Amino acid sequence: MKAYLKTHEWIEATNEESYELGISKHAVEKLGDVVFIEKIENKDIYEAGETLLILESVKAVADVYAPFKCKVSKYNEDMIENPESLNAADALVHISPLEEIRMSKYMDESSYLAALETT
Repeated sequence: MKAYLKTHEWIEATNEESYELGISKHAVEKLGDVVFIEKIENKDIYEAGETLLILESVKAVADVYAPFKCKVSKYNEDMIENPESLNAADALVHISPLEEIRMSKYMDESSYLAALETT
C-alpha cells in the first residue's frame, strides 16, 4: 500500500529492506511535461528531507525528497533517460532505509487527497 508525503512523493515497501519512491498523480499533473530528471549522486546517505532527484518540466523545477534516512539502491534509468514517460504509477527510485520506519507518520491516499483539497 502506498503512503504519501506532504511534499507529494509516495513510498511503498517492496520488503523490509527496500521501498519504492515516486511522485503523486497531483504532482505529475502540476509539473506538466517533464524534460529532464537529474540524479543527485554525490552522496552515499541521504537524510530525511534531502533532495534525491530534480525534475525539470516546461512549467517548473521540483525536488524529490528522501522520506527518511536512506541509501539509493537503484534508479529507474528508463524513466530518467525518457523523462517524458514520468507517471504517478512507476517508482523513480528504490531506497533502503537506514532507520526504523513508522508508516503511521505518512498519509494514506484518502488523507493525502483530503489534504490537497485544503491547500
